[in-house]
Amino acid sequence: MTRASILAEALRLPVEERAKLITELIATVDDATAEDPAEVEQAWAAELELRIARAANPDEGIDWADLRAQLMAK
Repeated sequence: MTRASILAEALRLPVEERAKLITELIATVDDATAEDPAEVEQAWAAELELRIARAANPDEGIDWADLRAQLMAK
């Protein structure tokens, strides 16, 4: 079976079955790319410190209304 034929067959499944299949496929990718828990913890700690620092200096951020206006103008 080719990837195209598998996809074609999967697309014939009802939506609920496709959703279950997607969940199962993603789980196999997540397992294959699982990271070292210590590295994940360290990365989250660094992200938390960054967010705390940003929250401590709200004047350095962009006001939501201004940001939204910039985004909507694009």
